[in-house]
Amino acid sequence: MTGASYTPSLFNDALGDPGAVEAAVLKQVAKLRDLGYVEDHHAGLVQLAVMTARDVDMSFGRGAPSGRANLYRVLNEVLEQLPHPEAASTDVLQEVLAAITAPPTAEELAELGLDG
Repeated sequence: MTGASYTPSLFNDALGDPGAVEAAVLKQVAKLRDLGYVEDHHAGLVQLAVMTARDVDMSFGRGAPSGRANLYRVLNEVLEQLPHPEAASTDVLQEVLAAITAPPTAEELAELGLDG
């Protein structure tokens, strides 16, 4: 393989503007970088995510759906390896569960007319 025919993508297309998936990955990575989760030492994972996203974009209308499904799986696995904030801390979850499962107070029962 010569350097002239090599592109960093699975598909041998000229690299143009990002497609929808690649643009979304770039936006996600930029936000994670702004929040301080993604740093310079994550460059390899970031590049792999961007390249895989480009492959997903370029796969539409080509090849077998199973191949595209494999690209989706790979992209999801790469994105999961990037550091990211927790969706919700267990403390918040415990507070919500406690509020839901706590028995009503006498005041709450009185408001409902059930204090008798």
